[in-house]
Amino acid sequence: MSIYKHTRPRGDVTLAGFKALLWARQIAKTSYRVNNIHIRRETCFVSLAKARADAGGLFIGDVAGCDDDALSNLEADEIIERDPKTGRFFITHDIYEEWALEKFIETAFHSISNRRKLFDSLGSSLPIRRAFRNWLSEKLLTSRDQVRPLIEASFTDDGVETHWKDEIVISVLLSDYAEIFFQMFESALLAQEQKALMRVIFLLRIACKEIDDDLLRLLGVSKRTATTLQTVFTKPKGSAGTARSNSSTGIGSRSAIQE
Repeated sequence: MSIYKHTRPRGDVTLAGFKALLWARQIAKTSYRVNNIHIRRETCFVSLAKARADAGGLFIGDVAGCDDDALSNLEADEIIERDPKTGRFFITHDIYEEWALEKFIETAFHSISNRRKLFDSLGSSLPIRRAFRNWLSEKLLTSRDQVRPLIEASFTDDGVETHWKDEIVISVLLSDYAEIFFQMFESALLAQEQKALMRVIFLLRIACKEIDDDLLRLLGVSKRTATTLQTVFTKPKGSAGTARSNSSTGIGSRSAIQE
């Protein structure tokens, strides 16, 4: 089943708007609200996605957040399926799972004001960390003021685990908020023998780059044959890699990534 079936957004629809539209039609199915089944479907599916992320496997054994009607409805619409051998469910589309995790994060963000407790509630699985990066990137694009306090407080908080700081930094580096971030945290970046700065440069080099298609075209190399090359040609991605910061650290410059 195509996830885009019967979903044809009209006009200038943003990515966030399109996701909300598709979620309402496919996951919650808000057109049918008897006994609040649309809310129960959504709650169930988010619970299943979080359980799968925490367990790290394909199948979901924990369905505590679901009632039988919600499970049956989601299964009938091919959002989830039951494996006949194990009797456990699995989610049919990765993109739905990612959106469900983003919804979990959004709910936690608005419900838990203490940033340390917020990150504790999210757990530390790779899927939830990836979803957090996507969620934060979208927030920086559409609702920056909502997440700015979280970013600014978490970066210098020793009680926030390193992997969460990394996800925050990568999201910032890929956004147009990067230059403000460098200016605001210049002192922190240069402190302790530039320990934080070295971490940011490391993240720039591994997470903020993309294949340099322009260079490949100049070399007459197609994308298909590029995979056979011994050298992968990349270029900086995001404003941190292309815009020169006014900060004396120079971290916002292109050369900071390529050196």
